[in-house]
Amino acid sequence: MIAQALSGFSVTVGNPKAILFYLALLPSLIHADQLSAIKVLSLCLIVIVVLTGVLACYIVAAAKARQLISRRQSGQLFNGLTAAALIGAATWIATR
Repeated sequence: MIAQALSGFSVTVGNPKAILFYLALLPSLIHADQLSAIKVLSLCLIVIVVLTGVLACYIVAAAKARQLISRRQSGQLFNGLTAAALIGAATWIATR
């Protein structure tokens, strides 16, 4: 379980969008000359807690969506709605 959590954390932190976000945000909040081991560990803990919370929301939403779509009638409705959205987008692009 811990290995899976660390693996997920490393994949998330290795995401280029996350790296750019932290590179843009952190220098304005924390000065490099004021960093200490405690501050670095605190930042790591905060990032882990925030990412866990956000990704947990994604997991719950995906599980509920999977349950909803797995029903035959809901699946057909979902397929129809997504087909209509794709047709609408294609029409909009073609008429521009």
